[in-house]
Amino acid sequence: MHSGDLSRDQLKVLYERLRPMSDYLGRLQRRMEDQQFSEADRLYREVVAAHYTAQQLVEELHRLWCGPSYTAPVAQSGRTN
Repeated sequence: MHSGDLSRDQLKVLYERLRPMSDYLGRLQRRMEDQQFSEADRLYREVVAAHYTAQQLVEELHRLWCGPSYTAPVAQSGRTN
């Protein structure tokens, strides 16, 4: 099977289920930054990595769901991995 085999309805369900998780990880990362977690802290690094990966997954699902006319938004500046 290939991602191209998924129906638009399946892609929409995946997107709608995973987007809140990605949003949660983003809020968690911001709270950790507000609490001044060290960038060397392993939990902080794992949250940053998980948020980045979740964002990529959600964006790919959205791209597949919307089709070739979808243009990805420009990423906002922020911390890098």
